[in-house]
Amino acid sequence: MAESDEPNGVLLEGVVDVARAAELYALLKPLVAEGQGNVSVDLAKVERVDTSAAQIFMAASRSLAARGRKLDLVGANEATSRTLTECGLPQAAE
Repeated sequence: MAESDEPNGVLLEGVVDVARAAELYALLKPLVAEGQGNVSVDLAKVERVDTSAAQIFMAASRSLAARGRKLDLVGANEATSRTLTECGLPQAAE
């Protein structure tokens, strides 16, 4: 996991699960709390996510919405999209 070249962006890869939840939270927290504009999460290199990652995305999405901003989840494969959609993040399927 790393910040991307895009402002307010995060590039994820591999499996994003409970073992990596703290790392994901640490990457997103400053972008949500201190950043400007929308936050983009590039999921193109992610094999799969679990519900702990989805919960972090949901919390970030709610926090951003309260600030008039948006969480953009982009490039998700079918398995990742399905998990995120089932957890209440339908924009992951777009």
